[in-house]
Amino acid sequence: MNYDDFILSISKEAERQNIENWELSYSVSESLSLSAFQGEIDSFSSQVDANIVLRVVIDGKEGSCSADSLSAITPEVLVENAKQYALYSDNENESIVFEGCKEYPEKTPYNVRKYSPTEARWLVLDALSSLLEADERISDSSKVYFDSVSIETRMANSHSLFLSNCSSGNALSFSVKAEEGGDVVTAFKSYDEDFENIDFKELSALATSQLGGKTLDSGVYKAILSPKVVSSFLSTYNGIFSGRANALGLARLKDKEGCLIASSLITLIDDPLYPGYSFQRTWDGDGQATRTKNVIDHGVLKTLLYNNEWALKCNKTSTGNGRRGSGRGQILPYSFYIKNGDKSLDDLYMECSEGILVTNIKGLHAGANSISGEFSLEASGFYIKEGKIVGAVKGFTIAGNFYELLEEVIGIGNDLEFTISLASSRYGSPSLLIKQLRIGGK
Repeated sequence: MNYDDFILSISKEAERQNIENWELSYSVSESLSLSAFQGEIDSFSSQVDANIVLRVVIDGKEGSCSADSLSAITPEVLVENAKQYALYSDNENESIVFEGCKEYPEKTPYNVRKYSPTEARWLVLDALSSLLEADERISDSSKVYFDSVSIETRMANSHSLFLSNCSSGNALSFSVKAEEGGDVVTAFKSYDEDFENIDFKELSALATSQLGGKTLDSGVYKAILSPKVVSSFLSTYNGIFSGRANALGLARLKDKEGCLIASSLITLIDDPLYPGYSFQRTWDGDGQATRTKNVIDHGVLKTLLYNNEWALKCNKTSTGNGRRGSGRGQILPYSFYIKNGDKSLDDLYMECSEGILVTNIKGLHAGANSISGEFSLEASGFYIKEGKIVGAVKGFTIAGNFYELLEEVIGIGNDLEFTISLASSRYGSPSLLIKQLRIGGK
């Protein structure tokens, strides 16, 4: 049975069982993954995954049932199981099936090359060979990974809403290991396009530039955080901008909409339609139209992120940030990034004068508290003196609070860079100059 026939059968069965409100979500993904190590392909995976979820609402009570393919369950069983969950639900929340919006935005066109397994194999082997040839200090323990994903999602409901979205993307990632005089450094870098024009000398330098890195004295320093570092912070702390998290006391921004919460230099944007990104979304997991919005505008919190459920509970309007997995609602951003400033990296070095350029951090899952905002993380980077890079530093920690970090920004670069993600959530930032950052060193 194909998708259209399945929807028709669901509609007929729901009508037969006097279920007026239902919603069917369907997704199918095709993925290809492989990696190269020491001149050979050491892992390979190619698979197709599907998921189908039916939600029904009976007298305000929600029930859902899921399966891993259209052929794994009959429409009759899917409806009956979802109905039984709704009838016996003890959830006191009032649930709805969203009617849909009058208009939905359009995605900007973006073509993604599809790699065959053979093409992907030669891509990673050639990339590994080029990396090893770039610098004699690059270890043969370095590794290259290729991932490709194509996703189709659809939604239909009892209000005659029919939505679809197709996305695909590729990523080529490198674990670069450099060795010299007993010192070993590993760096990680991913690319999502233009694989043929990768600068392998520049790539290898991500690791080799850290060889021989010195230790730091503990203290408070001016610091520049690289785009990679700031994006990692945004990924870890994106939940503090959730309307749900704040309503439940899991973040500190409740009732702060309209208030200054960050440096006036900071504008934080959530854009589901970012031009050139292949995983754009025009509708969310509730069927709500998505839209681009400034979450922070020149330091002022303009809006938290809401899905339909929490917008209703908080007396707000949905921002189109609902996601669903097995029927459960979540709130997540799309292309979530700090807007570019007008400073070159050299400008930031000069404004920093003396301090630290932090290029890598580790331990965000263990060393960052997503509720309080506190963090203490292992880091590495470079020392800046008289406005210039004078040497690598590593083996130190940075500590602070993310809420306060946003207030400490005194300069923003023009080098916006996004994390590589084969999904509709990704994070980006230019370099940020921080007034003061606590460093734990020797």
